Amino acid sequence: EPTMFLGRMDMRKIGGSFAGVAAAGPLSFGADEIPDMTSDTAPSGTVTYSADYAGYNGWMAFDDKASPPGWDSDVPNAAWIAYEFTGPKKIQQYTIQAAADGSSLGQMPKDWTFEGWTGSAWVVLHTVSGAGAWSSGEKRTYNDADFTNNTSYIKYKIDVTAVIAVDSAVSIQEIEMMVAQ
Repeated sequence: EPTMFLGRMDMRKIGGSFAGVAAAGPLSFGADEIPDMTSDTAPSGTVTYSADYAGYNGWMAFDDKASPPGWDSDVPNAAWIAYEFTGPKKIQQYTIQAAADGSSLGQMPKDWTFEGWTGSAWVVLHTVSGAGAWSSGEKRTYNDADFTNNTSYIKYKIDVTAVIAVDSAVSIQEIEMMVAQ
């Protein structure tokens, strides 16, 4: 049957006339659920990561600052970083940002997964392969237009498997996670 879309209303042709059916539209999101971190455990939650370069600690990817230092893994090509909330949250949007000064653009993720922790295993929620080059200060947003998450997890991880420039450490200036309102 023919279908036409009017804003957030899906009009389906039923027996010669169009009938309105509520269509699932894009979600709206609140502020970053992660507090501005000042260490791996303060002010709340826990930041964990595979490795870091001295002075570019994992918690710096969650400190809400667009200028370096952010997190550098100090491990070529692949690394992971995670944030554990104090209670489960249904994260349906996340952002990754490059440094505002343009440093480390070749170290930005090219391939990664965004994952939720069940308490015993990681569940892949979103996969990105072959992301293009990043620009200074660029923030990329991924949400319900890109992936579906209907489960509240206590911990989320970004697992980077390749960076823009081969044989470079992973570098992320800022990460945010949001819930739908």
